[in-house]
Amino acid sequence: MVSKHNSWLYTVAFLAALLGAVWFASNFSVWVTNEEGSYSRSSFSLALLLALALAVCSFLLGQGVVQFIERGRAFAADSGSPPPPAPHWPGFLPACSTVGVGIALLVCYHWTVGFDALNGRWRLAAFLVAMTSILSGSTLLNALRREWHLGLVDVGLGLITLGICSLPVVVLPIAVAPAAARLPQMFNGILMGAGISVWFWGWLVVVWRQQLDQEIAWTVTGRLIRAAGRMSFLAGILGVIVGSLMAVWPRLRGVAEMDHSIGRICFGVVGHLILLVAVLWSGRILRRSSFVGLAVFVVISTLGFLFLRTIPLKTAAF
Repeated sequence: MVSKHNSWLYTVAFLAALLGAVWFASNFSVWVTNEEGSYSRSSFSLALLLALALAVCSFLLGQGVVQFIERGRAFAADSGSPPPPAPHWPGFLPACSTVGVGIALLVCYHWTVGFDALNGRWRLAAFLVAMTSILSGSTLLNALRREWHLGLVDVGLGLITLGICSLPVVVLPIAVAPAAARLPQMFNGILMGAGISVWFWGWLVVVWRQQLDQEIAWTVTGRLIRAAGRMSFLAGILGVIVGSLMAVWPRLRGVAEMDHSIGRICFGVVGHLILLVAVLWSGRILRRSSFVGLAVFVVISTLGFLFLRTIPLKTAAF
């Protein structure tokens, strides 16, 4: 067991594990040659995402094991003494929050490339990305029971939100097509996930408020109430951004698919309506006027989506 005076060695070992994760991912080529002779993206980014998440989760769980062992030894020595404080590893939690930001950026990167990582098995890649994001965020929040750190709060909630937004992509009936043609449908799934995230964090705020003692938070979840309400609003902003991008995507240069079929238009409207209902519900539950302004932007995004997608239908009639 490393002494308290050498507790920084744990942080050094964590940084070494991060270097090992980068080295492991570097064994995958960024681009691979397919049967047609063209280049496609490899699983480098997915391997890097999984390796970094494994390193962070392993060391955070290991810190909990160290705390359990130290408390067991203290109890065996003197059962009447108070439990020792949580082990403090200098610079460890800031490093974990920084790596968490990197994991979030990798998740967003997979959104932009359509989860093309495992030789076309994009549903499996989307599932791995979603679960890795959710588990990483949950592990970061679990570490708050030992030591409070604001960086872990925001990054942990953000990772869980990104994971929830990625899950609908796994189950939606998206046709097999090139990424440029499939991305609007994936944005539709992410939009639905954003609506679910808005509702989820608003619902958790209602549940966690029951743990307050005369409006005073005495539990970790009680201290997370304000951050969860803020994340509900940020998830709504993310939904508006994704919905607007979904509307204009077919009109970007280099995109050949117009994506203006009746089914796609109805699906896009349903996604916006899910987000709108979640925003209005959370605004009423949380009693925040900012959600009203957010709902206005959702309506504008819905109208813009309908306008941009129905123009090809009108021009095709002539």
